[in-house]
Amino acid sequence: MTVASKKALLHALLLALAIPRAAAAAEPVAALRLDGMMLASSEEELYFTREEMVTGPSKRPVKLGEAPANVTVITHEDIIQSGVQNLGEVFRRVPGMDVVQVSATETDVSARGFALPIVDGNKMAVFVDGRTFYLEFLGSSLWTQFPVPLEDIKRIEVIKGPMSSLYGNRALLGIINIVTFDPEETRTRISGGGGTQTYAEGNFTNAGHFDEDRRYWYKVTGTYHRMNNLSDYTGTGHHKDFDDFAATGQFLAKPQEETRLSLTGGVTTGTGTVQVGGLTRWDDTRTLIDGFASHDFGAGGKLEFQSYWQRHYLSSDDYAYSAVMDEVDAEIRHSIGVDITERIRNTTTYGFNYRMVGGNSPSIQTLNNFAGYLQNETRFHDLVILTGGLRVDNQLDFAGTNVSGQGSLVFLVHPRYTLRLSGSAAFETPTTVQYFTNVFTSPVPGITFAGNRNLKSERIVYFELGNTLKPIDEVTLRADFFYYRLNSLFEFSQRVIPPGVIEVSIVNDGGAQAIGGELSVEADVTDWLSGYASWSYEQFKNINGGADPAGNLGNPKNKVGAGIRGRWLDGRITANLDFQFTQKHEAQEGALVVTASPVVEIGDVYLLNARLAGWPIKDRLELAVMANNILNDNTPQVPTRDPFLGLSLAEKPQFGLWGSLRYVF
Repeated sequence: MTVASKKALLHALLLALAIPRAAAAAEPVAALRLDGMMLASSEEELYFTREEMVTGPSKRPVKLGEAPANVTVITHEDIIQSGVQNLGEVFRRVPGMDVVQVSATETDVSARGFALPIVDGNKMAVFVDGRTFYLEFLGSSLWTQFPVPLEDIKRIEVIKGPMSSLYGNRALLGIINIVTFDPEETRTRISGGGGTQTYAEGNFTNAGHFDEDRRYWYKVTGTYHRMNNLSDYTGTGHHKDFDDFAATGQFLAKPQEETRLSLTGGVTTGTGTVQVGGLTRWDDTRTLIDGFASHDFGAGGKLEFQSYWQRHYLSSDDYAYSAVMDEVDAEIRHSIGVDITERIRNTTTYGFNYRMVGGNSPSIQTLNNFAGYLQNETRFHDLVILTGGLRVDNQLDFAGTNVSGQGSLVFLVHPRYTLRLSGSAAFETPTTVQYFTNVFTSPVPGITFAGNRNLKSERIVYFELGNTLKPIDEVTLRADFFYYRLNSLFEFSQRVIPPGVIEVSIVNDGGAQAIGGELSVEADVTDWLSGYASWSYEQFKNINGGADPAGNLGNPKNKVGAGIRGRWLDGRITANLDFQFTQKHEAQEGALVVTASPVVEIGDVYLLNARLAGWPIKDRLELAVMANNILNDNTPQVPTRDPFLGLSLAEKPQFGLWGSLRYVF
C-alpha cells in the first residue's frame, strides 16, 4: 500500500469519527539534522528522528518514543495556552492523571489513583530542575506555591509508573519532572493580570549575558499571586488574603563547550488567613540554594553533580505553632556509552545520592538516606532497546534498606509504531508525620492522632504495555494498559482509649490492586487547528480489608479529556478550549479518614476552560482573556467536611474570568 493510499484510508477513518481531515503531508524531506548528525531521509523515518528529547526516564537525554517508561510531555505552549492559575490544574489534560480540587487554593495530583489528600497524595514525586518540590514531612506538593513563573517552564515530563529505581522514595506511581528555561534561552519579559475571586498576579523575568562570547549568563525572576473572597459549601470556612511571592536568581557559566556550571538561589513566601470559627493565620517561607556542574568527556562519558539546600518555615499565629524543616541533597552520576559491535550499543548510567531531612519539630525528625543506582540500556540493531535498573536506599534512621528495580523492552516494530513492555518494583516510606507524631489533638473534642513507629514501607509490583502509532506525521495514537498490586498500604485505624477518646493512627493493613488503561489521540488537523482527546479507565479493588473495610475509596473509573487549539495570522491570534469529565465515585468523608466516617458520593464533574489571546505587537505584546469552569459546575471534588479536623474541606468551584498582559523585550 502506498503512502498516499494509507493517508486516504486514515482520513476516511477520521471523518467517520467526526474528526476533521488532517492536512496533506508536506513534501518529502531530503535530510534532517539532529545534534550535528545527518540522518536518513525517508518519510517513514521522520517520526523517531525529529522527536524531542526527554531526561526524566533515564536521567539523561533519550528520544521520547524510545523512553523505557510511559512519558507524556506538556510543552511550554500547552502550559501558557491552558490559561491555568494553579499549575496543578494543567495535569488534567494528561491521560491517567488524577487531579482533584481540594480547595480554591490547592489541588492534589497523582497518577492512576490515590489523589486523596494527606495519606494518599504522596505517591508521585515532583522535581524542578533536579531538585524536589514537595514537603518531605507531609509527602505532598503545594502547587499554589510553585516558585517558578509558568512562563519560565520549558516543558513538563509526566512519567506514569514506579520510578524508584532511579529516584527512590516518593516515586511509587511516577514522577513529574519540570524543566525550566536556561538563562540563554530566556527573553526579558513582564506580565500581569487579574480577575474574579479577587485574583491578581504579576511576573517579571530578566536575562542576559556578561560577556561578548556569551559564556556567562544570568537570570532573575519574580512572581506574585493573590486570591481571596472564596466560600465553601457549608459556610463554616472562608479564605481571605491568600498571597505568595517568589524571587529566584540564577548564574550560568560555560567556560568550555564541554563544561557547564550553574548556581541558583531563591526565596518563596506565602501568607493566608482562614476563618474556621475563629481566625487562623499562617505563614510559609522557603529558601533555596542549588549548585550544578557537568562535564562531557567525550568517549569517557558525561559526569554531573548537583547539590542543594532547601529550608521550609511554617508558622501559625493562632496556635502559636512554628516548624523549620531543612533539606540537603547531593547527587553525582556518570553516563557512558560503548559500541559493543557495529549494531549493538550499550549505555550505562550510575550514581550516588545522599539526602538529609531534619527539623525542630517532634514530627520532623532528622532522616539520613544513602542511595546508589544503576541503569543500563542496550540497543540491538536499532530495533530492540533493553533497559534494566536497580537502586538501593538505606535510610538508617527508621525505614531501613529498600531495594527497587525496573526493566523494559522497547520494540521499534516500524518507524511509525513502537511497542513497550515494562515492569517494576518500588517502595514508599512513611512520612515523618505518620511515623513520629506523638499526639495531635483534633479541633473535634474526643479525637487525637498518634504516629506509629512500627510502620513499614508500602510495596508495589507494576506491569505496563504501551503502544504508540503515528500513521501520518499529523496524528499520534497511544494505547497504554497497566496492572499493579500494592501491599502494606497505609490506612487509618482507630481505637478507644480512656476516658473514651478516639485515637487515630496509620497502620500497614491495607492492600490494593488496579487494572486499567488510557487511549489518546493528538492531531494537527490543519496548519491552524490541532486537537486531542483521551479516555482513561481504572478498576480499583481493595484486596485486604484491613483497618478500613471500605478500602481506599476515591478513584473514579472513567475520565475523559478533549481540547482544540487554533492559530491564525501567523500566530498573532490563538485560542484554545479544554474539556474534562470525571465520573462520579464514592469517597469517605475527611482528608484524615476515620473508619467511622460515612461514605459519600462525589458526583460527575464537568469542567470547560477557554483562552483567547492576541499579539497587537507580534512577539512583543500579548493580551489574553481566560474563562475557567465555564459550565459553572459546583460539584465538590472531595468530601465537603472532615470529621477529624472539624472543618469544611472543599471550596466551591466557581466560574472564573481573568485577563492578562505580557510584554517581551
